Amino acid sequence: MGSLNRITIHWTASTYTPNDCDKSHYHFIIDGDGKVVKGKYKPEDNLNCKDGVYAPHTGGGNTGNIGVAISAMYSN
Repeated sequence: MGSLNRITIHWTASTYTPNDCDKSHYHFIIDGDGKVVKGKYKPEDNLNCKDGVYAPHTGGGNTGNIGVAISAMYSN
């Protein structure tokens, strides 16, 4: 089995409140108040992405990669 050896930081296109799409794509999302919101998938789910059960936060580079996002890009 592989290892979690990368963290990719993202900036979502959502408002300051994470939505369902954000939660299904990232392991952790930081909301507008600085609170960390857990995503749908655990980081360990990205150890093996071949089963289709993982957080798809970066095209082609999800295996072993933890996705963290700041939810704030969309105009509020």
